[in-house]
Amino acid sequence: MQKLTLTTILSFLLATITLAQKIKVKSFNPLPNDLTARVDKPVTDQNGEKCALIKIETTQTGFAFEGGSLGITKTVNKIGEIWVYVPRGSKKITIKHAQLGVLRDYLYGQPITSATVYQMKLTTANVITTVEEVEIINNCQCNYYRRRSRNCYRLDGIYQPTRRRGPVF
Repeated sequence: MQKLTLTTILSFLLATITLAQKIKVKSFNPLPNDLTARVDKPVTDQNGEKCALIKIETTQTGFAFEGGSLGITKTVNKIGEIWVYVPRGSKKITIKHAQLGVLRDYLYGQPITSATVYQMKLTTANVITTVEEVEIINNCQCNYYRRRSRNCYRLDGIYQPTRRRGPVF
């Protein structure tokens, strides 16, 4: 029991350390020849001005964005990139992801002007989803309680009780 608890705690700590700061901005540059924010697909903010467009290039999906006090006007998911429309004068952006963590308050480093397109290249860690099959066994010998139990499941060769209200008999 103590070995299992110790192994679980160490696994959790290792996963927490390895997940820290897995989002980085590789580059942020204006694209003066791109007229998407000016002509092709303009979006206006609450003041009626055309927003700047940040084309974020990434291979991952599932990002959420916050734009400080001015906010984010609109986001559009495209193949291989995410378009984020921000108002003129925006200073920073926060990028969030469920598995990769948070890149908080990234400062653009240059003034954001109206109806201009910018390119942000993100480098991220790979997100891998694994599915493990769990086998439910009735009336098995459970290693956790060292006695017979009505329902157990087997995970990695170890029998554990199913979680229910009350004691497990």
